[in-house]
Amino acid sequence: MGSRRAPPAAAEGNFGATLAALDHAVVVGAPDRGVAYLLDARTGARRQTYRRPSGRHLAGFGGLLAAHGNRVLIGGHLFNARTGRLIASVRANAFAVALVGRRIVAGGPADNEPGYDHGAVRIFAR
Repeated sequence: MGSRRAPPAAAEGNFGATLAALDHAVVVGAPDRGVAYLLDARTGARRQTYRRPSGRHLAGFGGLLAAHGNRVLIGGHLFNARTGRLIASVRANAFAVALVGRRIVAGGPADNEPGYDHGAVRIFAR
């Protein structure tokens, strides 16, 4: 077994704070830098870099990850894993995210509907 250090651009960005497996690759979040990377799980080579779709740096982007098939979910933004193209965005307001088939699932334990801190799980069809 080997190890992989942060790419120079992600140094001190909490590289590795979040992970999601995708076939023979791993999505690695660096939320303090507002980015996530798709790395080859065998070689550590960078295959793709994902940034917030608005182009603005936003700390925290990369802090919620999920992956399934050829899709990567970063917060409420769904990307094509290989091309990096944005497929869809949803207002997830989540503490946790998952991809289930063609659906985006977002968990919000502090969601205040119908009452104070009841929590919620929202499912978005895609």
